[in-house]
Amino acid sequence: MTNNLYDLSECSTFIITVPTPINNKKKPDFSYLIDASKKVGSILKVRDLVIFESTVYPGATEEICVPYLEKVSGLKYINSKNEKKIKNGFYCGYSPERINPGDKKHRLTNIKKIVSGSTKNTAQKIKLLYEKIIKAGVHKVSDIKTAEAAKVIENTQRDLNIAFVNELSVIFNKLDIDFNKKITNYEVWQQVIMQNFQSVKLLSIAILILEALYTMWTLNLIIQRNGTNQFLKKFDQEKTNPFIIY
Repeated sequence: MTNNLYDLSECSTFIITVPTPINNKKKPDFSYLIDASKKVGSILKVRDLVIFESTVYPGATEEICVPYLEKVSGLKYINSKNEKKIKNGFYCGYSPERINPGDKKHRLTNIKKIVSGSTKNTAQKIKLLYEKIIKAGVHKVSDIKTAEAAKVIENTQRDLNIAFVNELSVIFNKLDIDFNKKITNYEVWQQVIMQNFQSVKLLSIAILILEALYTMWTLNLIIQRNGTNQFLKKFDQEKTNPFIIY
């Protein structure tokens, strides 16, 4: 371990995992991510690999992080579209961290890892890297944006579960059913509740708000570019999705 950036100058693979909180305007604060990208960029070499794990909206790795890596390093970003043209550049990947805070059972090594890379070979290299420590398995997806979307989906699903359990707690306690003692213990929880809810407790409202705002930020990006109803109507026409109501 080191806190000296230049001790890492001989490394060829960098994994960036920094906080991405929400600022006072309820927008993602990417300052830590940008700062880390600049620092890694300052020691980046030809054919080096940078893997991001921080929570971001789909597209953020290539829209926010890559430009800073390019600017500071003076190198070009190599992806599947330009890999035959650019030889003296660097590669990127994204693999969302999936640790559940406070969960002593599901830890880094026994939670399946999702990985992606800027090229097919890069994705395979990242998969092999994580397989050295991940016992639960590593799943490779087609591109970086897909891996980023997987993180948003997982967080949103968790938040919906948390919100649902919070509502159940209020309802059942009003019915004189002690939710914490009778529902969440082995009397009911382990026997009849879906496995997805097994790690869901009445978690910090701060976590719920943080993840909800990231989901809203992702939706806002789409709305800004397309408009709400126009986007949904166009999507419905293209995908013939029967579940969209507008």
